[in-house]
Amino acid sequence: MSNIWLVDNRDFNAPYFSNKNSMTNKLISLLRQHGNLLIVNQRNYDKLCFDSVNLIVLSGSDYRINNPRHFDRNSYFACSVLEKALEYMMKHANKKISVLGICYGMHLLVRFFYGTVHTSEHHIKNVSQYSNPKEIYLNYHDYVTEAPEPFVRDNEDDANLHVLSMSWPSFGWKGVQFHPEGTDYGIGWLHNFVAKSLGMKNAS
Repeated sequence: MSNIWLVDNRDFNAPYFSNKNSMTNKLISLLRQHGNLLIVNQRNYDKLCFDSVNLIVLSGSDYRINNPRHFDRNSYFACSVLEKALEYMMKHANKKISVLGICYGMHLLVRFFYGTVHTSEHHIKNVSQYSNPKEIYLNYHDYVTEAPEPFVRDNEDDANLHVLSMSWPSFGWKGVQFHPEGTDYGIGWLHNFVAKSLGMKNAS
């Protein structure tokens, strides 16, 4: 039984060592430090049992959320996973399943809740100051300027008003534009988020 699921959004037509695929490989390694990890993909998503899962992580991707060849809300498998997770929690009031969407994964959350994702002409790729001295790794073309209900904006990039973090506090769902697996601060943040989602007492 797996208490952590990674919804694997990687584009396997991209080079295996593409930046986004490599980041997801690192993410998988980090998540496995916390417990049993299930990789969810198009081959197994319709056979899932939600009894044991505490955290669902939506990975980044080389896919682009606004490309209809890459994403259709009515057919993309990750949206089915989110739909079933919500249905399960509605039927089981004492069951909490946290969700973390990373970069493309956050865009999935936005589109799942009928929000808007914008596309920039520029590729934003850098290590940025989240709040001094907390460094985060950014690597994206697509971005969000307004968190869709029921999410609230946590922080924004003062330079261009992009949403870097959004939360649905009562459900423990969160989306981040940055890749936490990309910096030391981000890795610490990720470990803490996972620990809180799993109910570990030492999480802050």
